[in-house]
Amino acid sequence: MTAESSSAHYALRPSEQHWIDRLVHPGLISLLIASTMNGLSAEWAVFGREITVRPDQVVLVFLLPVLALAYGLGRFRLHVNRFEWAVLAFLFTNVASSMLFSPSQSASLQGAALLGACVAMYFVTREIVSNRAEWLGGATNWVVGLGIAQALYCLTALILYSFGYMIGGLQIGHLSEASVAIEGTFWEANLLGAYLALIALFFTVRYVLAPEGQRGGTYLLGLFITSLALPLTVTRSAALALVLGMLATALIVCTYRREIHGWRKKAGRIVVVLGCVLLLTVTVMNDLVSTLSRYPNLLLERWIPSSWAPALEVDVPTIGGAVTKASRGSMEGRLDAWLRAMEYWRERPILGHGTLAGGNVIREGWWYSSLVQALYDTGVVGFLVLLWIHVGAVVYPVRAWVRTRRNPGSANLLGFGVGNAVLFFTSQFSNLYFVGFPWVFLGLSMGAVAAYSKGHVAKGDWTSRPAFHQG
Repeated sequence: MTAESSSAHYALRPSEQHWIDRLVHPGLISLLIASTMNGLSAEWAVFGREITVRPDQVVLVFLLPVLALAYGLGRFRLHVNRFEWAVLAFLFTNVASSMLFSPSQSASLQGAALLGACVAMYFVTREIVSNRAEWLGGATNWVVGLGIAQALYCLTALILYSFGYMIGGLQIGHLSEASVAIEGTFWEANLLGAYLALIALFFTVRYVLAPEGQRGGTYLLGLFITSLALPLTVTRSAALALVLGMLATALIVCTYRREIHGWRKKAGRIVVVLGCVLLLTVTVMNDLVSTLSRYPNLLLERWIPSSWAPALEVDVPTIGGAVTKASRGSMEGRLDAWLRAMEYWRERPILGHGTLAGGNVIREGWWYSSLVQALYDTGVVGFLVLLWIHVGAVVYPVRAWVRTRRNPGSANLLGFGVGNAVLFFTSQFSNLYFVGFPWVFLGLSMGAVAAYSKGHVAKGDWTSRPAFHQG
């Protein structure tokens, strides 16, 4: 029986589902959608204090009691392993440091509460897909589909902006008065760049590992659209994520090339698609973004702080000179922040100063790197726990894929592993763990691994049957 026919055999019609499943399933999809909208927020006054509320937090408030009810009715079973204990340990170190050592306890506890909401999104996502493995394939399709939607929205916004219409999704003036970058519905362009790179790599993995002729055109189209939008974020995160991700994918394909049918032909088509993206970027798209013609220079400049090579500084009062200063100043600011974080970390090296406790040193206590943030906020303990989470998020899915790689349906496992690697590297230039999407994506990743390891997935294909019979 094939994966598709098996999936159709075990999938239940909505009328046959338990009523709690008919609440949980759309709740999961809503969380996936809302997690890509962290740039949309509203300020609410609660007990005289202004708090920022995001769409994914609203969905989480709905899902938590529904999930608790599913446990109470015996529809779901709790899954906790070593990885989940590490996630809980990271949250605990943030709370403990905030309560015991933070010089601004109120702000730190608010930061720990925000982190707690993100961790809750991980557990909700992971528990749902662990208990309902047949939903995982559809949820993964939603993730990549949302990536295409983000890219198309940003491309449309950029084109309309060039004609004088503003529909949002753009960041204006980040390098010069006229410079434009896309940020979609994300908090900032760095986050969108990481997301688009992740989706582009997901399409690449799916295309390479898919049987010849099976949805290949769809995957290449998705790669083209997301890769076309990627440089428009004008971020080092986007370039780093795509380059490292493509290298990792090429290494894996080279290692297992004998098991991949027509891998040379597929690799050639991917090169053609990326070549078309590059050609359009330096021609058509260059007319839409004032700094895009300097994109290769921007990438170089954004890696070299002024203090490392002051002779390269441009003092000419032109737009080009201003862009160079702003671009190199971005890396200069990050390097300065990291050095200051290391200096203050030595005051409390074991458990740190508390979540976002560096507000008196840097704006809002934001250190522009997940690992540096963890080191300052939670000391060596939190740093090592977060590092373990990052490494586990890559190793667990890739290891599961290696065991099930002969089944085409397991390609998403490799996509999850490479995707988490992308998020790890990009989070060192823009801290990602205070927004929902990385945690939701991590929940999908570990849910897929759990579905495999618990034996709920036939022959490594998680779409083949549900985790439990839904009688």
